[in-house]
Amino acid sequence: MSSASQILERDTELARIAEALDSATAGHGRVLVIEGLAGIGKTRLVREARELARARGFGRLQAAGDDTETAMAWGVVRQMVERSVSRYSGDVRRAILDGPAGAALQALDVAPESSATDAEVARTLHALWWVAIDLSSTRPLLITVDDAQWSDQPSLRFLGYLARRVADLPIALVVSTRPPTGATGPLTDLTVSPYVERLLPETLSATAVAAFHTPEGVVPCPDVVTAMHAACGGNPFLTGALLDELVSAGHDVSNPVTAAAIGGLGPATISRAMLSRLSPEALALAGAAAVLGVDASPWLARRVAQVDEER
Repeated sequence: MSSASQILERDTELARIAEALDSATAGHGRVLVIEGLAGIGKTRLVREARELARARGFGRLQAAGDDTETAMAWGVVRQMVERSVSRYSGDVRRAILDGPAGAALQALDVAPESSATDAEVARTLHALWWVAIDLSSTRPLLITVDDAQWSDQPSLRFLGYLARRVADLPIALVVSTRPPTGATGPLTDLTVSPYVERLLPETLSATAVAAFHTPEGVVPCPDVVTAMHAACGGNPFLTGALLDELVSAGHDVSNPVTAAAIGGLGPATISRAMLSRLSPEALALAGAAAVLGVDASPWLARRVAQVDEER
């Protein structure tokens, strides 16, 4: 895949992530929300946060929202706990399950249903908060949630609950999300919370786009860089997708003549570049979804595309 060799024009964001981790190390928890449109580089910043935390000796819990799991109560919280357990087996896993991770899973197993009272939900949130305290008792803890816009509502409530209570704990919470679409709700509440520091990555400049290169290391010439920047608006993901498309079509990105080819490219071409990476089953599902419309159930699209349910 075509790419830049390093993370570009994110020095401010990386510095604030590092400051948050250093603050947590000193026992003063911080909460960062990385907010931006699709393709702006939120996931890359979350990965950088985990790497910085690993280098500092943090414990790490991570999860990612999934649009097929938004109705699964506590799915994101359960995901981060189960991920921390699944890498181990035998006596080590049993020992972990006897500790805070096991306590978290037990709290989720008895978590109230969606019709529960506020008091019942509050008890679960408080139990999970104590688990976070236990996990951070021996070393600082980083909790990351990517694509929080696809997280289930109870898990988002827990993130908000935790955000209000980490100030005196060695915990850093980093959440990435697209801009919330609703005026209210746990995700909106989290992004506007006074306890949260928001990071808003901007689009890349033409200078940053000039650092992109093909898999063979060919760097686009200035005319091509200008055309790519105009076509993609500085969106990092779309820029990489466009460069992939140019390479696959046999264009020489070091030749100024290629800039003219980019002028006629639009969202459809970039979409084709992204779709080209998908499996045949995924392409069939995408085609069914395009016909049915954005409000259609993914399960209906599966039936129309005749894709196996497990796939």
